[in-house]
Amino acid sequence: MTKLAHDIQTVAASLPGKTAIIVKNQAGQTIFATDNCQELFKSASLIKLGIAAYWSKQAVNLKQTIELNETDLVPGGVLYHLNKRCWSLHDLLDLMLSVSDNTAANVLLKLAGFDKIQAWLSNTYPQVHLGRFLMEQAADENLISAKTALILLEELLNDQTAFGKACQTAMFNQTTRSKLIGALPEDHSFNKTGELADTEHDVARICRNDGFYDCCCLSHFDNWEDRWSIIRGMNQIGALLFQALA
Repeated sequence: MTKLAHDIQTVAASLPGKTAIIVKNQAGQTIFATDNCQELFKSASLIKLGIAAYWSKQAVNLKQTIELNETDLVPGGVLYHLNKRCWSLHDLLDLMLSVSDNTAANVLLKLAGFDKIQAWLSNTYPQVHLGRFLMEQAADENLISAKTALILLEELLNDQTAFGKACQTAMFNQTTRSKLIGALPEDHSFNKTGELADTEHDVARICRNDGFYDCCCLSHFDNWEDRWSIIRGMNQIGALLFQALA
């Protein structure tokens, strides 16, 4: 085990609750992974990477205008609070990834067809399960593994189409910076977060000089004190990766 992997392991071992962590280097080699990196966790907003991945495989017009209905609006993000009702597909994609807008995610699900995206994700990424719309009260849950969340991030970041570049801009301008990239300077990362009452997730590409590391950390915990310990642990892991790129 390298010193970097050992240091990450030390942080991981100190975290409360249940965490799954995977780290890859620029060559795509896994340099650290917990034994449960393929275990399914509640996805929270990381399911939005799966929605983006589906749309990335379609012939889309990013300038296409979509009109929202009042029934489309759900809390989480900005669309719920704004009066504007007509948005481009590009805007909805950006809002879904940059401010984790739940309305934008649901509209993209409805526009393509929930069942169609659900089936595509199940066939393409067995460790992703789309069970419900965002903010929907349903027995079925959205699920993802750390390994697959990292694959989704990497595929979107490696996509050189206009769609891929729109995703990259959104994740570069991610508004939630408190976890893996919380201790980093700005303009050195791409990431997507997710959170629920018992969940803190982050998946990120941490860049410095000409190199980068890709990392995903999923967590499940029982109380709010554990939440802060996990977020601090994510800060430490991100800082270790950033320092290793010096």
